[in-house]
Amino acid sequence: MDNKKLSIFILVATTLVVHTLAGDDVKTYVVGDDKGWTLGVDYEAWAKGKTFYEGDILVFKYTPGEYNMIFANGDFLTDCKICPANKVHDSGNDEITLGRAGWHGFICGIADHCKQGMKLKIEALSTDVKPKAV
Repeated sequence: MDNKKLSIFILVATTLVVHTLAGDDVKTYVVGDDKGWTLGVDYEAWAKGKTFYEGDILVFKYTPGEYNMIFANGDFLTDCKICPANKVHDSGNDEITLGRAGWHGFICGIADHCKQGMKLKIEALSTDVKPKAV
């Protein structure tokens, strides 16, 4: 094998190993666990004790048409207001990757569901502070 082919092989192999190892650290959380994204769940209590990191995945499971999920931060989250620029997720099985460290907020935009408690605020920590598996 010539040097160019060997270099490409090593680069590809290294990339695959790095991606495989990084993927093992990603956690997937079903919001609300077995109850899902619905009325009557205390999402603050659900999030308590969990440590989220950038790259982790939140799955919002709900009945389409009955509920939805919209990103909301700041006053939009506090006041249960829908930012017109934010996409409405309505599949009933929305997978959201926490793409950056910082605060993330989510609400249901149907009727007064948000005011009834269908909102979630979590902080995703940087993977730089994530404990490494041994």
